[in-house]
Amino acid sequence: MSIKLMTQVWDASAFKGNQKLIMLCLSDFANDEGLCWPSIATIAKKCTVSTSTVKAQIRELMRAGFLKVHVRLKRTDDGKTTNDSNVYQILIGALKKAIATGGEFQPGSKSNRGQNTPLPGAESDPKPPIDPPITNIPPVVPPTDDLQAKPQPIEKRTRKVKTELPRDFALTEPMRQWYGQQVEFTIPIETATDMWADAMLAKAYKYVDWQSAWRNGMRKQNQWATQSQPNRGRPMGNRITQLPGANANYDMPAEFRR
Repeated sequence: MSIKLMTQVWDASAFKGNQKLIMLCLSDFANDEGLCWPSIATIAKKCTVSTSTVKAQIRELMRAGFLKVHVRLKRTDDGKTTNDSNVYQILIGALKKAIATGGEFQPGSKSNRGQNTPLPGAESDPKPPIDPPITNIPPVVPPTDDLQAKPQPIEKRTRKVKTELPRDFALTEPMRQWYGQQVEFTIPIETATDMWADAMLAKAYKYVDWQSAWRNGMRKQNQWATQSQPNRGRPMGNRITQLPGANANYDMPAEFRR
């Protein structure tokens, strides 16, 4: 975007209506040297006019000396040659001159329509072709960060799924090490794990992270054993069968059901 060129186009009284819109659009895409390469469709969309209007007005701007156009060709993957977006050169010198002189750009037809004439009818100019002619401006390679570059795809996040306790769930060495570090645990790890697994399978609990659910279950089993006041002082074998976790309504905290 060239703010300098856009300001000059705004100040120039040479452009009216669609000509000013198209020149402003080209200045919006151009660098400070006046070079840009938007497609005809892009210009038409930004100016809210038809593509045929864009082509006709560009030809008039070229004829008035404010614009030069280089039509480019490109080769497709299947070897065919087709049109690429044009390269436009805004002639800054002509633009500054129009601002200094205050001249107006009136690209109307030079005809004797509406004038008294001895001829039998008015003579009008032939209709110009829609496509602008090819000029001798050398081709310009657009930068890699073109405004029309393809957007990058958005990476989709994978949602974790809750599952039931795997049938092959087994104690691992890291799990045994963690359990041995909990000095307040009094139940053997195998016994506590079997009681916890039975509760999980009986009620078909589902969790995302079964390692975290197991650790929390071990805390619950040992907490219930510690809080079982009538069983204190009895041998461990009798105490295990009467733990609240063996027959109680076992439930896990909500944070492990995500």
